[in-house]
Amino acid sequence: MIAESGDGDIYGKGGNHLVHNTRRNLDITPIVHDNRVSGLTRRQGSPTSELGFLTKVQTFGVIAEPLRPLA
Repeated sequence: MIAESGDGDIYGKGGNHLVHNTRRNLDITPIVHDNRVSGLTRRQGSPTSELGFLTKVQTFGVIAEPLRPLA
């Protein structure tokens, strides 16, 4: 099975689904479009956004260390 989604969905809102499917060892190939924003929430920072990344929501910049999924 192939699952396609953005970084905000896969690593943020869908993070629990990713973990549970990993535990079950399902044959899934996730394709993640990493644009470092969560498009569903109107360009809010995502878990992979860099420190200081400015958005309309994070007006002082993202303050959390970014997730490095390939590391």
